[in-house]
Amino acid sequence: MPRVRSNSSRFLVAFAAATLIAAACTAASGETGGTPAPSPASEASRAEVASAGMTSPASPGPQPTQLQQARNHIKHLVFIVQENRSFDHYFGTFPGADGFPMRNGRPNVCIPDPIAGHCVRPYHSTSQLQQGGPHDEAASKADVNGGRMNGFVRTVIEGHEYCADHRTEPACANYLGPQDQPDVMSYHTGKEIPNYWTYARKFVLQDRMFAPADSWTLPAHLFLVSAWAASLI
Repeated sequence: MPRVRSNSSRFLVAFAAATLIAAACTAASGETGGTPAPSPASEASRAEVASAGMTSPASPGPQPTQLQQARNHIKHLVFIVQENRSFDHYFGTFPGADGFPMRNGRPNVCIPDPIAGHCVRPYHSTSQLQQGGPHDEAASKADVNGGRMNGFVRTVIEGHEYCADHRTEPACANYLGPQDQPDVMSYHTGKEIPNYWTYARKFVLQDRMFAPADSWTLPAHLFLVSAWAASLI
């Protein structure tokens, strides 16, 4: 069928071209009973339309959908999964990101610490190893604390992390901050994780993305590959 349509189009083009030539010759010879001859510009324009196989200006086709545009421009999707790290721990000080509230180049937040008896601030850590805190559903709710985001140290203490409860132990020095706060309050900059910050600069950093479930590693991995997680009995 495409071949038949192609031959029909060629026939129409040839017919239209022949008709224009015949009309021009007839008008020029004065055999049309006074019909004025077309101007050279008009004749050339018609010939161009005929040679292109069109009888009227082409209407724009349907616009591509967002999915089609994505397929045309996106070649690869790379997912980097880092367990037991919060957004602020890696990107809290990333320029332009919705991370720590800052004042004079330093995080301007302070979290209650029941053992210290006062609030403690986030601190910069160059160590790649942190004890962090518990990350089950109950701890997550206590951390967020209804949106106040101030329960992180309390949950570490209640979760019985050794160095959170034994801050005078010499072996715990690497897991405490300058106010002896637990390292759940620590954060990194691009100096410690230059590859991650490079990805953020060159590609996309989603600073409003959240975990799919207030839970631990396995359900999070199930959500990653299937957008679903459940316990079936």
